[in-house]
Amino acid sequence: MEESMQTFTYCPEFHAAESNNDKRDIRDIDLFTGGLSEKPVVGGVVGPTFACILSRQFQHLKKGDRFWYENDIPPNAFSKGQLEEIRKSSLTRILCDNGGKLVRLLQPSPMLMPDDYLNAFRNVKKLQN
Repeated sequence: MEESMQTFTYCPEFHAAESNNDKRDIRDIDLFTGGLSEKPVVGGVVGPTFACILSRQFQHLKKGDRFWYENDIPPNAFSKGQLEEIRKSSLTRILCDNGGKLVRLLQPSPMLMPDDYLNAFRNVKKLQN
């Protein structure tokens, strides 16, 4: 199946027009350049290509690491009860407890993009309650 520049919907038209006119096939676009020109996915900072690459990479790292704490491959370091307690914790809780005076404002989900309604910055003292 021949793909053309028109099927590369995430790349704004002016980027496609400004790029080298000899590139008539989507496979001629450099991965890094094409990935940078994509519009970010909802709630993200990278486009769909980089989002896919990053998520698959982290998935492979997690499942391929025999020492990952959630793997069922013996010897594992934690019992089921211990894993349940670990899962009750959050990155926000860890940052609040260990950030000291450096952390004053924090989001409930610090790895997600800030949002005034769903993930707004809050005073750490309010998050600790």
